[in-house]
Amino acid sequence: MGELRKISIIRNSLFVLRNSILVFCYNLLMRTKAKLRTRTKNPKNYAFIDSQNLNLAIRDLGWKLDFQKFRVWLKDRFRVEKAFIFIGYIEKNQDLYKSLEKYGYKLIFKPTLKYRKNKESFTKGNIDAELVLHSMIEWANYDRAIIVSGDGDFYCLIQHWQKNKKALQNYCFKPQKIFCAT
Repeated sequence: MGELRKISIIRNSLFVLRNSILVFCYNLLMRTKAKLRTRTKNPKNYAFIDSQNLNLAIRDLGWKLDFQKFRVWLKDRFRVEKAFIFIGYIEKNQDLYKSLEKYGYKLIFKPTLKYRKNKESFTKGNIDAELVLHSMIEWANYDRAIIVSGDGDFYCLIQHWQKNKKALQNYCFKPQKIFCAT
């Protein structure tokens, strides 16, 4: 009888231990699901904006971009928390930069280059590398991202976002979509 009693006690202890482990695992699973649900309900969305290409593409369409309304649209349409705007730095554009910051953009500057072509002067602030780099620096801080550009320079970045389920949208403002990275 002593042996049978010991087996019964061990079996009951194992049963209690198993139930405790199951309850622990269930609670852990529910907490994880709740965190995931919360994160999915309120994903952190970021926008990465190629200002020069966007501006030129909008002008090609015969429009004028209202940056304040555009920022509101990004927030309302895509719940964009942070909108990084990549722009060539020109000293005389201080008022524009202050306005963009006031509208809620985070400005990333690139020094500009001046050059001449057919006796005409141009200023260029090529920001492609900075946009890709900052999207990788910020990688852990956002769930989904949108890229706004006017060309197809960011094809590999968009592919990477899609592969990792971070691509929210790719907006390309060009009359001919063949120039876009979609």
